[in-house]
Amino acid sequence: MRIFLYVAATVIVVGAGVIGVLTERLNTATAEANYLRLQLRDDLGLAELREEELQIHRALHDTENDYIRALRDRLEQAALRTYIRRVNPRARARQIAESIQTCAQRYEVEPQLVLGVMQQESSFNHLAVGHAGERGLMQLTLTTARELEVNWSKAFDIRTNVCAGARYLADLVARYGDSQKAALHYNGGGDPLYTTRVSRHLLRIAGEFDPRRTSFLTRLAQMDVEKGGVATDH
Repeated sequence: MRIFLYVAATVIVVGAGVIGVLTERLNTATAEANYLRLQLRDDLGLAELREEELQIHRALHDTENDYIRALRDRLEQAALRTYIRRVNPRARARQIAESIQTCAQRYEVEPQLVLGVMQQESSFNHLAVGHAGERGLMQLTLTTARELEVNWSKAFDIRTNVCAGARYLADLVARYGDSQKAALHYNGGGDPLYTTRVSRHLLRIAGEFDPRRTSFLTRLAQMDVEKGGVATDH
């Protein structure tokens, strides 16, 4: 019996010692972790844990938004390329689509609006020449090129031409108040059926893009285009 009690007491003492050592190590590790955490927070300039969590949340939110925006842009550009190739299989669809996106974003106009006007102006032929000498995808005139400070020798360059047309459309939107009227006034009246044709293009385009972003195109195509005025040369 005494041997049993001795063994039990020994086990208890040893166990207590082991537990004590483990507890001490755990406390040390916890203290080191807390120290490193505080040091990291200080290095990041974060005064409170809540602020640190907020910074992480913001970083994740920004990353998610960047991914969604990039995905949306890729899908939009794919839709632009598909539409351009359908209308003109020989068109430089990729380069034109990239230029539409870039220039439309730069001048804050709808890329679908640029697309619809471009289709009527040149059918996506970057070397198109008009009856009055207009050049390129957006049928830029010498007068407008001078107004926009565009080098006339570069009027057939895709990016240069598209950005000039997008800028001109942006000016029309500012002048007439909305994209509907801007599209109707892009042509100077040389073709009496211009507004009808542009409206038809825009109606088809509106059916292929997000309707929340192209509702104005649908409204434009449903307008009484016979009453739409044309007054501005381009």
